[in-house]
Amino acid sequence: GAPNAPHRVDGSKTGVYENFSATGTDGVVANDNAISFTLNASTVNRICWLADDESGLLIGTSGGCWAMRASIQNEALTPTNVSAKRFTGFGSKYTRAVRSGRAVLYTQREGRVLREITYGSTRNGYTAADVSVASGHITAGGISELAYQQYPHETVWAIRSDGALLGMLHALPENSENAVRGWHRHYLGGNFGTGLAEVDALAVIPSADG
Repeated sequence: GAPNAPHRVDGSKTGVYENFSATGTDGVVANDNAISFTLNASTVNRICWLADDESGLLIGTSGGCWAMRASIQNEALTPTNVSAKRFTGFGSKYTRAVRSGRAVLYTQREGRVLREITYGSTRNGYTAADVSVASGHITAGGISELAYQQYPHETVWAIRSDGALLGMLHALPENSENAVRGWHRHYLGGNFGTGLAEVDALAVIPSADG
C-alpha cells in the first residue's frame, strides 16, 4: 500500500528482507524473487492491513477484504504463482487488524463495526461477520485502535475516538456454537483536563511470571 501504489502488495526476496527486486540481474523472474502484485479491482482500494492465515495472506483494503494465495493449491507463493480474490465488500479502516485464535478481527471503514474473519472448510471460503451488531451503542464515535489479550481471558481491546477504553471477550472454540462475544466498557481513574482520563494507545505485554 505505498503512496504511489496504494493497492499493490510488495513482498521482499525470500530470506533477504530489504531486497524488493522482482527479477534477477539478468531479468529472469525466479521463484525466490520479490513479489509485486496489484489487486485486480475496478477502483483503487488502498491497502490498510495484512494478516497471515493458514489458507493464505489476508489483505484489508478500503473497499473490501482479499485472500492472497498461490494460484496452484498447496504450492508456495511465488512471483509467478500468486492470485488474490476479494471475499467481502466491507471495507477497512486504516488501523491494524488483530488475530484471536483462528479468527482475524478488523475495524470496518466507518469505524463503528468490528468484523470477524473466519475460514470455513464446509463453505471453502472466508466470511466477515459483524460481531458488534448487538452492541452498536458501545462503539458510537468509532474505533481507532485494536489490541489482543490472550490470557487469562481472550479479549480484544479497543480505543474509541473519544478516548474511552472498550473490550470484547472473544472466546471462539472449534465448536462455533459455544462462541462467546461479550462487550464491556471501562472508565479509568483520574482525569484529563476537565474530563475523564483518556486512552491514547494500546499494548498487551505478558507479565514476567506468566
